[in-house]
Amino acid sequence: MDVRRVGFRWPSVSAELLRDDAQLHALVLELVGAGRAPRAAVTWFRCWAAAEHALAIGLQPGALFRWLVDGQRWELLTESDDARGASRLRAWRGRCGAPGRPAMADPVRLAECGLAALLERRGPPASRSVAGIPTLSLR
Repeated sequence: MDVRRVGFRWPSVSAELLRDDAQLHALVLELVGAGRAPRAAVTWFRCWAAAEHALAIGLQPGALFRWLVDGQRWELLTESDDARGASRLRAWRGRCGAPGRPAMADPVRLAECGLAALLERRGPPASRSVAGIPTLSLR
């Protein structure tokens, strides 16, 4: 199923963004909100595995991540990528809550999750949401 929509502009994706859990989380929210990735739980695991794959083998990890996700080339991810991505996502969710229940209301948890600095740089969460998931603007 092709879920891509016209008008979406990819933000600059760097290796630093892919290493930063809060920024990667916000990017996946943006992708789902813009219709560039399916609204499914597996999307989270696939995107985090794609980030791990890009960081592990990519000379230009941001470009590789974008190519993998934009083309939904999930078959290129290895079991090792899946395991590292799932482990990292579970650890982040354990600290910061599931995507439907992020730590937005508690300033201490915002800071612990790295979301406070992200919100400060990016602005407040957008008013729209995807299946109850608040989105963060990456522009």
